[in-house]
Amino acid sequence: MVGLADIGSFTDAGNRYGDLNQDYVVVEKAFSKDELSDKEGVKQCYVAAVLDGHGMLGEMVAEKAGHALVEDTCARAKKNGCNLLMQPPDKLKGALAVGVEHSAGQQQQCPASLLGQCTAASVCDVLCKSSSSYLQANRQLQEWGLWSTSSNNSCTSPLWALQHSSCKHNLQLLCPHCCCACWVLLQSAFEQAHQASLAVYDDPPSCISYPYDSLNKARYTLYRPNGLPVYRPDASCSRVCGDRLLECGTTCTMAVVQGDRLCIANVGDSAAALVSLSDGDVEAHFITTDHNGRNKNEAERITQNHSTSARISDDRGYLSVFAGMWAGLELSVTRALGHKHLEAHGVLCEPAVRSLSLQSEDTCLIIASDGVWDVMDAREAANRVMDVISGGGTAEEAARQLVRDTVMLAECSPDGDADNTSAVVLVFE
Repeated sequence: MVGLADIGSFTDAGNRYGDLNQDYVVVEKAFSKDELSDKEGVKQCYVAAVLDGHGMLGEMVAEKAGHALVEDTCARAKKNGCNLLMQPPDKLKGALAVGVEHSAGQQQQCPASLLGQCTAASVCDVLCKSSSSYLQANRQLQEWGLWSTSSNNSCTSPLWALQHSSCKHNLQLLCPHCCCACWVLLQSAFEQAHQASLAVYDDPPSCISYPYDSLNKARYTLYRPNGLPVYRPDASCSRVCGDRLLECGTTCTMAVVQGDRLCIANVGDSAAALVSLSDGDVEAHFITTDHNGRNKNEAERITQNHSTSARISDDRGYLSVFAGMWAGLELSVTRALGHKHLEAHGVLCEPAVRSLSLQSEDTCLIIASDGVWDVMDAREAANRVMDVISGGGTAEEAARQLVRDTVMLAECSPDGDADNTSAVVLVFE
């Protein structure tokens, strides 16, 4: 069985913002040695995340969100009995069947999962017989590791919802491929991280230093003209930099590994690539979803739901606000944690979530900020990491080499501009 053998991380500020590094990397074990020894057969649960903050106080948002992710994930993993993949009770196992039934009556085969394969009708039938109210049925779903969604069936992640029209509780269930406690775990963690990010707006520092180019910083003081939080530079720098609205957030990619099970979630453009060996050749592919205007689904979502105030720029794929009091604000991603003032214009904190079983050919996972992925593709990053690992190096050494190579390549590029750059490497055995 495949499992985690080593994990390591590294981060570098680059040169774009001087010595300011708004990336944040966190690696944590969910269970102590005592907790593992108390429960026979329990495997350690590893949590790893890369966050890329942006905007004024972006580094503060990334750090607070990272801490919230780990705290909530570890707490829920322990609450779930040290098992990320809760099995359904016996009465639900009897209702498992082949395929997944859509409300339209169509059948679609679903990849096998630890929960098996079931129809919406069979699950709802069990719920209707055992639950007298919507709330009771909803609680039962969560106990089983399933999830009940809102009536707005607008999920654009690999998860998709289905509804059985005859269910008396009008419940919506997720595809069984994704119906595991891991999905609930990651959704909860991202919500907690989002709230931690928004809390930065409640008590921002009165004075901060922030770079206006790669070599110089300005001193900013917080003002609230018309009630809006604005950082204003000292008079000595007012000619080279202007007022900056307090508008901040962070991208995030988080992986949770237990045994041979990998669950991963992301918002924004930090990404994860799964590396494998095939006949001695290194192969790599992204297993996360980029949330920006170049993503067709994200662009359509913004156009359909927020066309009166926001658009996707044609040149860079940025989300651009053109109406209302926040007109002029731009963001390179369409999903992120934080960004209080941009939520109404389509910036979501809901992550794309994926759960999969690691295979014998899978050798490592690379999680990195866009500082890496703007410079090299998944295959090149994988080759650099595998060169270190195959030579006997550790995961931390591989992450360090990848980040340093990326920064060097960026600094040697025509514009000489190296972004904050971070990576986590998880090595499997």
